[in-house]
Amino acid sequence: FFFLLQFTFGQIYNSTSGSDETGNGSMENPFASIQYALDVVNENDTILVSAGNYVENVFCPEFTYKKGVQLQGKDKKSTIIDGSVMNYFST
Repeated sequence: FFFLLQFTFGQIYNSTSGSDETGNGSMENPFASIQYALDVVNENDTILVSAGNYVENVFCPEFTYKKGVQLQGKDKKSTIIDGSVMNYFST
């Protein structure tokens, strides 16, 4: 006997017209920032990034690393992550 197991992992949506405050990561109500999606995504989920210019520094510190997460843009010409923005905070 052969058993076919199908695993379904979550998909999180990002769009430049989305919102990190009111979005829920669905196709109808996407998040705005890739970083926010990375912060809330579960292991093995895929973040689907719509075409657009995302001006943000995206990082995944070791303590928040989640296995199997994929970041998938529309395509390499229309989905741009511009990490030239530097924010420094001092206390």
